[in-house]
Amino acid sequence: DHSELGAPLANLGRLALARGALGRAGALARRALTISEATLGPDSSFNALPLYTLAVLELERRKPAAALALLDRIAGIHRAEPPQPQSLADYNFARARALQATDPAAALALAEQARAYFSATHQPTRLAVVAAWLARKRR
Repeated sequence: DHSELGAPLANLGRLALARGALGRAGALARRALTISEATLGPDSSFNALPLYTLAVLELERRKPAAALALLDRIAGIHRAEPPQPQSLADYNFARARALQATDPAAALALAEQARAYFSATHQPTRLAVVAAWLARKRR
């Protein structure tokens, strides 16, 4: 695989995930990650998107521990280079979902941070998803 395929494959993986094509999303994200790690190294910030896609995929498969491991790896990558605010909000919400059973207070706090960002940046679709999740957890 050519080194320049990593980013487009990562984007296609995220789109496949958004459309519910979990198997396709996983295959694309794993391929993107393999390419990115081979060409840029395991700590490259370019690895974050396929790792995020794989983390959300694990959440969809009801495997929060596996998702947390991937999100922890993303956090490690971003210690050297902080993520964009949009990505941070996405990561926070994914981490909230992963922590809901083991640390509900932290999960709610992270989801609130994501909600505030999506509200402030006028992203109604993402805001609705996070707000609905928060409403279910606060019942």
